[in-house]
Formats: sequence, C-alpha cells, structure tokens
Amino acid sequence: MKPAARNWRDLKGPARTAAIRARRSYRKDEFADEFKAFSQYVRQLRRRTRATQAEFASLVGVSRSAVIRWERKVCFPDLPQRKRLAELQKELDRTQSPEDIARLSEPDDE
Repeated sequence: MKPAARNWRDLKGPARTAAIRARRSYRKDEFADEFKAFSQYVRQLRRRTRATQAEFASLVGVSRSAVIRWERKVCFPDLPQRKRLAELQKELDRTQSPEDIARLSEPDDE
C-alpha cells in the first residue's frame, strides 16, 4: 500500500487538480477584500492613464493577460510590478489635475 500524500505536490492526476482548486479557492476566500480593493485600484489607475489593458500592460512591463487577472481578482502582481504601479500613480498624481483624477477614478457600478 502506498503512503498517503503529504501535500498537493505529491498527488497525481485528478486528485492533484482537485487539491489545487481547493487551495486556490481557500486563498481567494481568505483574501477576498484585498483582491477586490486591488482590482479596483488597478482598474482606476488604468483609467487614469486612458490606456487599454494592452497599453497599460506595456507601461507596467507585464503581459495583457496579467492585467486582466489583476482586474478580475485572480491574483496579485509580484513586487517589481507593484513598485512600478506605485511609481505610475505618483507620476499621474503630479501631472493630472484634481478634477481629472476625480472624474477618471470614479468607482465601478459592480
């Protein structure tokens, strides 16, 4: 008889897939508020740059699908991308008027 798997990395096939899905949903539930807040932050920042997802991705230095995942609350960016987002926000704060910022940063109707 085989010994029991100690973690999801030791599993194979459908059991591994189920364990990974369960792990992801737990993490998503655990950080739901953070995912929502960060998703709104990225979306508002992209609107302030008046860029499409692809254009915004090239500004940050990631793929378009990464920006989509951030906006859909699937994952967080790595530290270098977070730093770039903060730099981009500082740059926009310096260059845009308060009226533009208020108009372009309005929350979604979700």
